Amino acid sequence: MKKVIYPLAVSAILAATACNNNANKSDGTSDTTMGVATTPPTVNDDPMQTAQADTAFVRKAAIGGMAEVEMSKLAVDKSSNAKVKEFAKMMVNDHTKVNEELKSIAEQKNIMVPTSLDAAHEQKKQDLMKKEGAEFDKAYVKAMVEGHEDAHKVMEDGAKNNLDQQLRDFAAKTEPVVKEHLEMVKKMHADMK
Repeated sequence: MKKVIYPLAVSAILAATACNNNANKSDGTSDTTMGVATTPPTVNDDPMQTAQADTAFVRKAAIGGMAEVEMSKLAVDKSSNAKVKEFAKMMVNDHTKVNEELKSIAEQKNIMVPTSLDAAHEQKKQDLMKKEGAEFDKAYVKAMVEGHEDAHKVMEDGAKNNLDQQLRDFAAKTEPVVKEHLEMVKKMHADMK
């Protein structure tokens, strides 16, 4: 009888010790029964965090894109500068297409797309509406520089970070276009000074 109990007791002690070692790990890793360390979970492993990151990206990108379209429509109507008007028309066309593509992807993912500007973008638009002539042109171009700097950061982050693959691809494809717009509007801004 002693021979049977002794091996069982040793097995139980070893099993308890192994479980206790896993529970006390402080580096975020755990040993498996094979002795191989596993990596700690990432945001991509947590569907809730991934969904929140996706939703935040869609929200920022959609509001920024909407703001650029709405402000550019104002510029098409109000600008006294042919280059500004031409740039504004391009912004309306390019950003309308991008906004529609983002909306389509978001709908497939059951992510709600904002339908109106947030308070900060609405205020910029309202301020712009009060301006005329050269003052309007300078304010519009400045708003486009700021908007494209923000949009560029959003797309860069979206292309690298914890997003759904389709959203990551969208951000990676859109980032160079936003960067090109940013360079164009920065040059326009410098020429106006």
